[in-house]
Amino acid sequence: MKKENENKPIVKVGTVETHIDQQEDRQKLIQQLLQLPDVKIAEGFSDAAFDREHLKIQLRNGTWTSPYEFDLLVQKTISKIIQPYEPRYPQVYYKQMLRLNGMPVPEGKVVEKPAVFALFTNELIYMRLSKEILQLLQRLNPLVKEAAVR
Repeated sequence: MKKENENKPIVKVGTVETHIDQQEDRQKLIQQLLQLPDVKIAEGFSDAAFDREHLKIQLRNGTWTSPYEFDLLVQKTISKIIQPYEPRYPQVYYKQMLRLNGMPVPEGKVVEKPAVFALFTNELIYMRLSKEILQLLQRLNPLVKEAAVR
């Protein structure tokens, strides 16, 4: 028994291979491919696109804004919050800790710090503050056991 589509030619559209009849299905396929851009263009100029462009959003403070203006406002706010990285303790702090503990002090940056420095920092800085501060910091920034870092 022969399969029904065995004698029909195969046409590949995108990643889909289909069997088509010689004239009828081929013409339908061509029409669909030619009309697809027109449909996409019509959707771009539809009432929904126009409504989205002219949509107004009321903010909590009572002012009205468009989605575009709202995006600009969010970007401005986030750019004020996001700042470049600044180390909590300067390099001098770590160099002096190395010196006081009789360890070799490198010429440049102190990149790898001994784990005992964390204990020293907790004892010298955070334990002199309120007792709850160190506990809160340890809860917010828990120890990663595999790497033994926070």
